[in-house]
Amino acid sequence: QVLQPFSLFFFSYAISIVESPLLHLRYIPVQWMASIVVVHNIAGNLVYGPVEFQRPLVAMQLYQILKTTVPVVPESFKLLHDTRILTGPELLTGSGSGGDNTLRLSIVYYAPSFCVVSWGEPDFGGDSSAVAEDLRDGVLSLASTSLAFAAIKEDGRVVVWGSEAAGGEMGAAVTERLAAAESLVTTVVGNDAAFAALLRSGEVICWGSERAGADTSMVRSQLQSGIVQLAGSSQAFAALTVGGQAFSWGSEAHGGASWRVADRLAEGIVALASNSMAFCGIRSTGEVVCWGNPLHGGHPIGVEYELSWGVRSISSTSSAFAALKEGGRVVSWGSSEGGGDSRAVAARLSSGVVSIVGNSTAFAAVRKHGEGKLSPGGEQLLEVIKDPPETRCHPES
Repeated sequence: QVLQPFSLFFFSYAISIVESPLLHLRYIPVQWMASIVVVHNIAGNLVYGPVEFQRPLVAMQLYQILKTTVPVVPESFKLLHDTRILTGPELLTGSGSGGDNTLRLSIVYYAPSFCVVSWGEPDFGGDSSAVAEDLRDGVLSLASTSLAFAAIKEDGRVVVWGSEAAGGEMGAAVTERLAAAESLVTTVVGNDAAFAALLRSGEVICWGSERAGADTSMVRSQLQSGIVQLAGSSQAFAALTVGGQAFSWGSEAHGGASWRVADRLAEGIVALASNSMAFCGIRSTGEVVCWGNPLHGGHPIGVEYELSWGVRSISSTSSAFAALKEGGRVVSWGSSEGGGDSRAVAARLSSGVVSIVGNSTAFAAVRKHGEGKLSPGGEQLLEVIKDPPETRCHPES
């Protein structure tokens, strides 16, 4: 389950230390009886223990135990008793509330935070001095348009700087909406000239150029709640709801009008992909639905059948898409100058591909080559089997 950023995540385990009724603080070294530590998750499921400790247990020991023996415990966490953080050498003793001799603790996760340093053209984000205090610490992530930046803070606030026309200023109305929101901003997506912020509640708030998607009047009711993913082209945005519906807004020429395929986007969409002028949605069946500029992949001419089943993920350049199918087969479409024509390497993309990366105008695929290599000393245990020449990445070599 994905945890949303906050100064301290409100996700905790309850830890119960059941102590001997004979325990008295002033005689701990002498009268310490066996203590049993049990860790449950927030749903009440057992995560750790019960484990019996025959000697006094201090907080630093429990920190180390949880780090090394419980896979679900991340590196960044604190143990709390009520609202008090337990320090390393603190002895874990004392009766719990109600006098039942049980000490109940909580394990609370927190996200690492960072500061921001910017440079370059001052008016387009290189100069962040106006918001330097907000960027000094507590930053969780950054997003950008072509001429501005946005930083998500650990308290859920968003700090922007750069060109006002490209989202570097929110304006009073957006600032008030974000301040009045009852949940935190978890994700910010930028296109060329606008930002879209996804709140923990599923609401989306946009700012920047109205023509690039900051104007949400046509989809405002749909953006009030239930959004789980955002994607951006250069002048439009697309959203995916928790119920599997997808829709877009912004410049029609850049994919902002999804009404032409609305019936195919009404349900069953599980993921979105985008390039500069088009969007794609992957259905739970592995079918792909595209819309936007036809020359940039908005209409998958010639590969419709290949995209009707088995697609697992989609990568993009600025003007083309490449789909990775079951079995490692790759199908591409869109501008041939942008990587949409892969016929020259089709034989090597017919199987075994595990991932695809696109830059502005080209794709690169990572493909299996052989059965792998053994670590040093393993040759005596297993003979390495190579691919036959006709299946290698470069059969001519």
